[in-house]
Amino acid sequence: MKNNKLLLAFALVIINTAAIAQNKLSVNANIKLPKDSVLANTLINALDSFLAVAQKPNEENIFILPAQKIETFIQLDEVYGIENNRKLKDTLFYKPYLTNVVAIENNNYLVQVAYIGLLEETPILRANFEFIAHKKNNSFLFSSPLIRNTKNWKIKKAGNNIFHYQTTINEQKVTAFEKLASTFDKKLKVVNKECVFYLTSDFVSLQKLIGVNYKLDYNGIAENNLSSTFGNNNLIILGCNSATFQDFDTHDLFHDRLSLVISRRKVNKPIDEGCAYLYGGSW
Repeated sequence: MKNNKLLLAFALVIINTAAIAQNKLSVNANIKLPKDSVLANTLINALDSFLAVAQKPNEENIFILPAQKIETFIQLDEVYGIENNRKLKDTLFYKPYLTNVVAIENNNYLVQVAYIGLLEETPILRANFEFIAHKKNNSFLFSSPLIRNTKNWKIKKAGNNIFHYQTTINEQKVTAFEKLASTFDKKLKVVNKECVFYLTSDFVSLQKLIGVNYKLDYNGIAENNLSSTFGNNNLIILGCNSATFQDFDTHDLFHDRLSLVISRRKVNKPIDEGCAYLYGGSW
């Protein structure tokens, strides 16, 4: 019965994605796929559908591994709109190419996909993504490699905040952060929200953690943070010289806590900035 339901869901996605303007995944003949041809075709079809639905809201993508939704949401935010070339006004300019398939632990596969456009015979690389394909019954589900890439990291808990770090962390700064975050949460009436942080040294390291090996949009950018929200959970990855959490910005902290109450897309920006300045100071 479970297999039938998954196959039905798979068929529905194929039908739905047929109406989505998209480029079909290209597979070079030199790519080493699983020796089982049925398995290889299933993997390619599932990946193609996963990438197609990635152009819709994250919550609608049934090809995401349920146990790692928020970790995959933060990566799919980078995939959304990836085929579009605004300058050329071509929504399908960048096309997806399967560049690598590697069998890893637990019968899963690491797959890499590049988005490349051709301009006057000159190839332009827009992005290179890396996903984990999880074999589930007669199909595949996908996730970001974030959890796999940080499985040996250390964890520090402070209130409803969880910090993942590689070597050391500034305990005093974590305490100060938790105290101020708790104060903001009370003002904003934040209840039962959990914030998970991953600490990285720079934006390039951050991108690699979530499976964004390269993205043209971020060319030359050394520092940045990314975040995603799902249910009562908020995932924030810091990439501004943040590997050991030596400092944090109180102004931006207010913005982050407000995002637990209202989406950044819906917030009144002038009031948001005014409150962040009032409670957190000027960044």
